[in-house]
Amino acid sequence: MSKPSIWETVHANLPKWYGADRIKDTFERMARLASEYYERQGFIILEVRGPYEATEEQRLCLCPPDADRYSVYLRMTREPRTVHVEIPDNIALEVQEKTGLVFAE
Repeated sequence: MSKPSIWETVHANLPKWYGADRIKDTFERMARLASEYYERQGFIILEVRGPYEATEEQRLCLCPPDADRYSVYLRMTREPRTVHVEIPDNIALEVQEKTGLVFAE
């Protein structure tokens, strides 16, 4: 069974004169930096895809006329964490029903 995951997108506007090799190098660096950022937040990076060029509509709305917009997609998951919280016994059942938390004790 695969892990539940989310996709996060990193965008950048690059000058039109950048060649394919420079675009690839830039996005390898961006993907690495984004991966490091999300790993510090507790995520595990499962997959990185891109760079993908933006659609014409995105390019017209979101970047200057002398640039092209590119995106990298990161698929990530987060391992469940154990959190210790003191909850009074008289409201524990109500809290569990409303939040869906699983109590150890």
